[in-house]
Parts: sequence; C-alpha cells; structure tokens
Amino acid sequence: MAELFFNFHDNIGRTNPRELFIFGDAGQTATVQNGNGFNETVTLNSDGFAIVEISSNQGMSGTGVNNLGFQITSDDPIQAYFSNRSAQTTDLTIVFEKSSLGTEYVLSSIGSAFGQGFGEGGQFSVQATEDNTKIDVTLPDGQTFSQIINAGETFKFATGANNNSLGISIPFGFDLTGTLIKTTAPAAVFSGHSCTQIGNRPACDHIVEQMPPVDVLSNSYIVGEAFKNGLGDNLVRVVAARDNTQVTLDGSVVATLNAGQSFDFTLSTNAAQITTSEPALVAQYLQSRNLVGEGDPAMMFVPGQDAWLKKYKLATPAGSAAFNDNLVNVVIPTTALNSLELNGAAVDTSGFVSVGSSGFSVGNLEIAPGLFTIEASEAFQVSLFGFESFDSYLTFGAATFAQGVSNRPPVDILLSNADIDENSSNDTVIGNLTTTDPDIGDTHTYSLIDDAGGRFAIMVIN
Repeated sequence: MAELFFNFHDNIGRTNPRELFIFGDAGQTATVQNGNGFNETVTLNSDGFAIVEISSNQGMSGTGVNNLGFQITSDDPIQAYFSNRSAQTTDLTIVFEKSSLGTEYVLSSIGSAFGQGFGEGGQFSVQATEDNTKIDVTLPDGQTFSQIINAGETFKFATGANNNSLGISIPFGFDLTGTLIKTTAPAAVFSGHSCTQIGNRPACDHIVEQMPPVDVLSNSYIVGEAFKNGLGDNLVRVVAARDNTQVTLDGSVVATLNAGQSFDFTLSTNAAQITTSEPALVAQYLQSRNLVGEGDPAMMFVPGQDAWLKKYKLATPAGSAAFNDNLVNVVIPTTALNSLELNGAAVDTSGFVSVGSSGFSVGNLEIAPGLFTIEASEAFQVSLFGFESFDSYLTFGAATFAQGVSNRPPVDILLSNADIDENSSNDTVIGNLTTTDPDIGDTHTYSLIDDAGGRFAIMVIN
C-alpha cells in the first residue's frame, strides 16, 4: 500500500482553497485524511489524475503541535504534488512516499532580502509517522530544543511566532537554512517561508519544499536555469550536512563548510556543475520580480545525478490552481538528446545548449497544464516551474528515492530454459532469469548457477 504524508504552512494569502494533485492509474482510488476532520476518497480519471481541494483553514500557523498533517493512502503506487496557491503567493512541492522518509535532515530555507519578509517568517514542520517520535532541533545559531509527537501529529515552527516556551529567541527575519533535525522514527519534513523576498526586489512570495533525508543526498549536481525569457538569475544554495564539506563549482573550489553552513551563488548562465566532498543539500530559488517582471520567489531541492530517472510522469498545477506559463527544465546527457520524448512525441531539442564540457545539455520546454510524461534513453533531470505576474512555483520532478507512480515492481519475469539437467556439473549455467523495470525500461539479467549440492545461486549479469 502507498502511504504519503504532507502538511502545509500558513501562506500570507489565506482565501483560496489549496489543491492536492494525485496521479497514478486510471480508476485507481486514493484516500486523503487528517486528524482535523478531513476525509475524502477520490477516483483517478481516465488520465490517471485527480484534484483534491483543501480549505486553507487546514493550514498550520505559529509554533506548536497540531493534528493538521495529512496522510494519502492507496492500494497501488501513486504520486502527488501539493499547491499552496493564493493570488500572487504560491509554491508547489512534491510529496514523498513513506519509504522515502528518514530520521536526519538539514534544511534549506531563506530569510529575507530586507531582513523581514511578511506573514510569520521562516517555517518548518515535522510530521510523525509513528507514536512517541522525538524531534531534536539545532538551529543555525546553535540554539536547541526537543519535542515528542505521535503519529498523526505535526510540530510546526515559525520564526515570527512566540517561541519562548521552547527557550528560543530569534528575530523575525531569521534564516532557518542549516537547521539540523533528527527524529527517532521516519518523519516528513517541510521547509519554507510564509512570504519572502529574494534579491534586491520588494515583491514577496510563499515558498515551500519537502526536504529529503540526509541519507539520500548526493555529491554531484547539475543545476539548470529556470526561466522563460532571458536569464532567471536563480539563487542556488549549497548546504552542508557534514563537517569539512568542500564545495566545487564548475571545477573551482569555492568553499569548505561545516554541517549547517551554506554557500550561495547566482546562476546567471544556463547551468552550473556542483560537486561536494561529502553529501550536501542543493536548493534552487526563483528571485523576486520588480514592478514589470514575471514570477516571484519559489524554492526546490535539486536531485543529485545519482538520483535521476529515465522516465517521469508529472503534473503541473491544474484547475483553479493553473498557471498561465508552465515549463520544465531538462538536464540530459547529450548522447540522449535525440531520444527525448514528451507524451510519446519527439522533442525539438535544437534550443538546448551544452553544459561546458560535461557531456550534458540543458534546455527549457513549455508544458500544457495537467498531466504529462517525459522520457529518454538515459537518466536525466527534470524540474517543473511556472510563472504569472508576481507569482510562481518550482519543484523537482522525481528521483530514485521519490519515484511515486514510478515505484512499481518488476515485470516480464522470464526464465530462458524450462528444462534443467539434474546431472549437470558444478557451475553450469542452467538458465538466465530476466526482469524488466517498468519505471525506466531497464532489463536486468541474472544467471542461475548449479553448485555441487544441486542448489541454485543467482549472479547478476547486468
């Protein structure tokens, strides 16, 4: 059974219903519920898609423990995005399945270009999946506190709230980046800001992203520029999870960080390569727009190269949460450019450009609202983003540790030889077992070997 957990933070725009986008197989059912009276079962339409509207009253404000966290369950694999959508203050986050959750996290967040932002400031939440889950938090300035919560409960923190009961004293504009969180059982962790300004521009926007656990972080990243016209001047932040983490940017060492420390740079080219000596979190931000620009702040986690997939089934915000402009940024091996397909049709990649001498190429593609599939012959990276006047969203497509609908069991399990000689000699290959991974199309072959005792051993061929 698929289980996904999510919650949502206070957004300065509180009037609109929030929307959960669920996708999987046509006719599949999913139930969404929390401890605050919400319970709805939906059936996915012929495209394998459903939208669940959730009142903004189910959002979390302030600091404290609540029962507002949601659980999504289904008998079959599903994927989901949550849109904290309001007029000119929106962001989108992927929702992880329970198996992708962990017990150690380092946060990326943001303060404000002008020291405050709006709403309740920086935010994070920790949602328990088991009873008696202890949460240990170390803020970037060294202050610490702990909480114990049960399954169905969520601990929410805001920099602009009264945190005296925790023994915490911080300013409203405090940047939660580098906060270290440890839990005694797997938990879902979300980070963001009620409405922040990024860059020397006055407009603010809500940002949120589900944080990956430390054990799935990578050492190698390529960040592609999210923009529609010109260059987006995206902010990129590298956050260390371990001490003595050396950060290399496009071949040059730029920083050595201890756990919780971060290095920022502005991405003013099409892409950048980042390597780290220890696994680190990489986050990408859209910046605030000026009075005539499009978009506004948004945040996403960037998956490492070892977490890319060959096929993604994704969805843009749709229905009342739809955006005028929806795009994907694709970072792909140059050798696989000609294999890139969108909804089964070949993609015109003539506008893609090389990422230095890395062997990768990068480009942006416009996407119609709703469900879509994008795939190639080699693993590649997809980020999903959209713009309106003073509004935007940004998140990543999926990853090996967060495959959603791609997390399916092997199919086409075949044994090449139906007859076995019972008198075969030692180490005789008695047959080849093949399976196909339906997520990415890979076929895996195993040899069945007869040993001296007449037992079979499986050896991986590829």
